This record gives sequence, structure tokens and C-alpha cells, in this order.
Amino acid sequence: MSNKRKITWRCETCRDGRKADEYEAESQKSASQSGIKQQEIMEIKAKFEELSDRIAELEKRDSETKIEIHGLEELAEDNLGETVVKLIEKLDVNVDVS
Repeated sequence: MSNKRKITWRCETCRDGRKADEYEAESQKSASQSGIKQQEIMEIKAKFEELSDRIAELEKRDSETKIEIHGLEELAEDNLGETVVKLIEKLDVNVDVS
């Protein structure tokens, strides 16, 4: 009878018992979702810029018209696209939000 012990070493990603390929698949899924969120934020920012340009045009036409929207950058960072679309629609300023 020997006193040998079996030692199994797992890499850091597998220490919780998951297989390495499962971890890799999860990592790739997370990375692709992050990419989608970044794309959505960029699209929202583009809509903000378009809205800002349209507001500037409206203000040029009518010097008494002043439209101010505060917090647009924060909305884009928070990824609140639906809120932004509703806001733009309420303004009724012919901005394509589709």
C-alpha cells in the first residue's frame, strides 16, 4: 500500500469545474454582446448628433426658438435608446429614428 496521492491541476478558468471550451464559448458570447451594446451606443450618439444639427437649423430659421435638451450624452452612455426615440418623436422635428 503506497501513500501516493493523485493531484489534479486545473487552470484558473477551469477551477470551478467548467470545461475550458464552455468557458471559451461563454467568453465569446459575452464579448459579442458587449460589441452589440457599443454599436447601439454609437447609433444613439449618431441620432443625437443628427437631432442637434436639426435643432440648430430650426433655431437659425426662427431666432426666437430655443430648444435645449440636457443629458443626451448621459442617455447615450446609459443605452436608453427607447427613451431617446420617444423624446425625438415628441419633439416632432423630422428626424428619422428608425
